[in-house]
Amino acid sequence: MISIDLNLDYMGARGHAEAMQNEFKNLKIIEGNSLHLLNDDFFSSEFPNVLDYIFVDGGHEYNEAYSDIENSFKFLSDGGIMIIDDYYSGLPDGCTLVGVNYAVNDFANKNNL
Repeated sequence: MISIDLNLDYMGARGHAEAMQNEFKNLKIIEGNSLHLLNDDFFSSEFPNVLDYIFVDGGHEYNEAYSDIENSFKFLSDGGIMIIDDYYSGLPDGCTLVGVNYAVNDFANKNNL
């Protein structure tokens, strides 16, 4: 499992990430800008085989979200699962991030998903 987040310095996320990685050895949480991290070289060196599960938690603007999805999807195995954080998030416990919603919907439509 891959989880990408721009900044883990909020609401105890860094501690939770470390605890989860210690508990689940197949989990890798990456802190950084997904626009720069998610590329063919990164996946080829870090994960030379296809991935069965990808959790995308990158940028919240349309272009960032679309790029995260597109760059990750090509490394997803047939029958694999990709979860996009903040897709149709909203009240009462969160805020609506329409850029993510549009990016997921556009990518799904473009790729007949």
